[in-house]
Parts: sequence; structure tokens; C-alpha cells
Amino acid sequence: MGKKLLILSIVCIVLAPVLGSAADTPSFGPQAFLPESVFEFHPVVEGSRIEHRFVLHNRGDAPLAILDIESG
Repeated sequence: MGKKLLILSIVCIVLAPVLGSAADTPSFGPQAFLPESVFEFHPVVEGSRIEHRFVLHNRGDAPLAILDIESG
């Protein structure tokens, strides 16, 4: 769970500028919208489990397919 969260966080941070500009222009097809692109994790005790969920919305008029997620 932690690795997937880290990967999703990195993808969100990388895609935030692209998704933000896409939300202002009309388009057809899928259109990803990420209302919260950054989350600051506070210091935690080593070994503690932390979790945060980023919600991705499709504001387009076609299904949005997330085909791959990679960490940086």
C-alpha cells in the first residue's frame, strides 16, 4: 500500500501542471482533474504506517483510462 501511495503521489505532482492547464480549456474525450496535487506528510515515527488518498476526477465526456503508473 505504501509503495502504491508513493508512486501515485509522484505521478500527481508531475501531472499537476498539465492537469491544471487542461482544466481551463474545452476539450472532447477524457479530461483528468486533480483538485489536490500536493500533500505534505508530517514527520512520523520510523515504521509507522501513513496513508493519503489523492482523488482523480474525469471531467471529460469519455472514459478516462489510467494505463500505467511509474515512480520517478
